[in-house]
Amino acid sequence: MEGLAGLLSPVSRHAGFQSSAAQKSEGDRIACETLKKLQKARNDAGRVRLCVSGFMLAGGASFFIASLVILALAGIDGFSLDAVALLYASFGHISCLLTLLALLPTDAKLIRYAAAFVAVVYTVSAARTVCLANELCQVEFLVANHPGNTFPDNERAETDPIIVAWLSVHASAELLTALGVIPAILARRVVPCWPLRRSLQAEASRGQTFKFGEPLSSRASLQSIWLALTTGLFIIGTVELTALVALWIVDNDFPGSPVFAFLTVMGILDLLLASVFLYDKVRGHVHEYLCSLVLEREAQQAAAVAALIGGIDASQALTLARRCFRALPFDELREADLLSNSDTGLHSRTVAVQLGECDVFLSHSWRDNAAAKFAALRTWCTEFEHVHGRPPLVWLDKACIDQSNIEKDLACLPIFLAGCKHLLIVAGPTYTTRLWCAVEVFTFMQMGGSFDRVTVAPIVIIDNSARSSAAIAARKDLKRVLSDFDANHAQCYHESDRDRLLATIETSFGSLDNFNHAVRTVFVDRERESLARAHRRRASGRKASILVRRASQLLKTFQLARASSQRPVPSRETYDTAETFKSAESGKTRAEDSRAVATSSRAVSRGMSLSTIAIEACQADHEQQ
Repeated sequence: MEGLAGLLSPVSRHAGFQSSAAQKSEGDRIACETLKKLQKARNDAGRVRLCVSGFMLAGGASFFIASLVILALAGIDGFSLDAVALLYASFGHISCLLTLLALLPTDAKLIRYAAAFVAVVYTVSAARTVCLANELCQVEFLVANHPGNTFPDNERAETDPIIVAWLSVHASAELLTALGVIPAILARRVVPCWPLRRSLQAEASRGQTFKFGEPLSSRASLQSIWLALTTGLFIIGTVELTALVALWIVDNDFPGSPVFAFLTVMGILDLLLASVFLYDKVRGHVHEYLCSLVLEREAQQAAAVAALIGGIDASQALTLARRCFRALPFDELREADLLSNSDTGLHSRTVAVQLGECDVFLSHSWRDNAAAKFAALRTWCTEFEHVHGRPPLVWLDKACIDQSNIEKDLACLPIFLAGCKHLLIVAGPTYTTRLWCAVEVFTFMQMGGSFDRVTVAPIVIIDNSARSSAAIAARKDLKRVLSDFDANHAQCYHESDRDRLLATIETSFGSLDNFNHAVRTVFVDRERESLARAHRRRASGRKASILVRRASQLLKTFQLARASSQRPVPSRETYDTAETFKSAESGKTRAEDSRAVATSSRAVSRGMSLSTIAIEACQADHEQQ
């Protein structure tokens, strides 16, 4: 025996080397494919940037240059100053809005620069408006104190106060807009009132620097700019139309004046621009339309993967991910490990693996029931072990991400997902409220995942009996929640993560609606498949019980026949059972039949092997024929 073992040991080592080499080769293949996907995602992200920012900047620059040209024409004889003022003001508004539309939610520095530019422009415009109102006030003063004089402005003695009031409110709205973008310039939430001096002194005594408020993300900064700008335009447009009506009431000949045309066009234009660009969806649809002119929908979605990685080069991200990629053997996981996302030492139980060696990526919500999640995972892993003969390797965020360097590992998330063979979604009541979960599902599909590699395990199916009315109602509620997923209502543990993820989604998709549709499709399709799989599993269980009963009867028949030394004559039912066993052992039957046969095999294995039963039954049938 020792000699035989000595002869076999080199063969075993050689087989182990071959297996290791095959795994490494598979890992290299997946790494090469992943690198190509990441590079393509980078290129697609660049094309998205060119389509959105390039087109909008070109449009904004064109209107800005046109406004300057119109302003230069004001000094040339033959050009109406009123027409010049109207075109200059309208083109200036459009130029500013188009320039802001060129910004994407991930442009942190550019957003701050744009906010500063808007603040300067509106402050200068407010000062110019105040000067114009002051000149009109001086004219009114001269007319009021020299009634015998015949100034040309005497004819406008009744209309000038209305115009002065309009200009005053106009300047106030512009100044309000300039103040409204201050949070975007500082990238901080401005508190409504200053803290008490004692609080400031206490902070100064501790050596801390006073801050205006919490940090403001780039997405929130961009939203604050749009809110300030559209609010200012709404106020200005409302005041212009109000002044228009007031001047018309005072002066019946006013509709024929150039000021009437100016107030009408600018009032309608300001209200229209404010009402349209106030909403994120409208701006997102504009970006989406521009991208659709030159990019496929798949290319726009792939750009989101590049945004998740951030500023890291694709090859560097791949090298970092391969070095950090780890997996947790399922037999090392305990139910208590799923109670919270706090560190329980799981990272020390993980093993380093190649890309493609991890069997399943677990996507779940930490707020769902730990026992139910563990039961769902155990069910999947038990089936996996039955097929492959070993416990699966699981990617669990708490275990496989280095808790001391979370930001670095999260940048590699798309590569980690590409390195897993399956995605298991343990969908509980709070699953769709977690934004990271939806991003994981979407990224898995973008990195080459297919629908047949995604499994949705609704917790209600595991926790409750399928015949229970409560379980049916809970399952319907979960299906409704999955089909109504909305990223705008999803949350993250850290608010900064939520803003960053939403900015990434909006940059690539334009709006959240397209992302919601993509994620809902996966949720609904896979949930329906998991429900069908559960029905097949229950049918398999019923079939297994029938086979156990038939196999027991068959075994009893042969045992009695052997005891009496007689050849048994099988019935048609017995023969069908034997044929089912033969097909299952030869691998020519469906998966549910294989599970049923395996169950019945364990039930009768103490008496006689099923192979022997099948062979003898077939022989008896052949002799009978």
